[in-house]
Amino acid sequence: MIGSTRGHGRCRLLSYALRWATGRTSGSRWRRTPGSCLAPATATPPHGDVIMRGEEVQFLARCGSGHYLQTPCSASPAPTAKWAQLVDDAIASFETAMTGEMFDLLRTHALIAPQLQGEIKPGSAFREGVAAARGGDLLGGLFGVRADALLKRRPANQMASYASGLLIGADCVAHATHTVVTVLADNRLGPLYATALDELGITSRNIDSQAAFVAGIVAIRELSR
Repeated sequence: MIGSTRGHGRCRLLSYALRWATGRTSGSRWRRTPGSCLAPATATPPHGDVIMRGEEVQFLARCGSGHYLQTPCSASPAPTAKWAQLVDDAIASFETAMTGEMFDLLRTHALIAPQLQGEIKPGSAFREGVAAARGGDLLGGLFGVRADALLKRRPANQMASYASGLLIGADCVAHATHTVVTVLADNRLGPLYATALDELGITSRNIDSQAAFVAGIVAIRELSR
């Protein structure tokens, strides 16, 4: 992956704003060699404390394609959730949250891991977790999952949904800064984020993340000609 520390070599990260129409960011643009095209990874200035490698293709496809909904705030939830602010045809700023990765760590290694093995559904327990996230005490709320289990205050098959609601709710409370958000996700995470945003009074527009990525790659190819 370009810009990763886990590949064959290091590649410089570029600061935003990354513009769709030109592929430009900080004086650079899509890199083309015979038979290939490299899209620049991006980092927030001045020190690149937030980085994005891949999701920008989805976001920029959403900007550049007429059938994608035009909203100023977009989310791409995955093991790390990316939240981008889009102005005109550019990624103006973005933030990252380790929401999915944190849930996986809790589910595997935490004291509350036994309570998090159930199926996650965007139902009432999930919404209760999102509502609890408004209070701002995420760590206390997560320990409350164990207390609920010991005191039998919540059915065992609802624990994972509640904890997921806490995490995704905290993510949305912190980063969903507009009344309408475009969510680029698969059919597993998309409904969860849509439900969380609805619980917080925010309208969401869901777009399939794979379709957005393919659209972005195809468009980058066209722009690089």
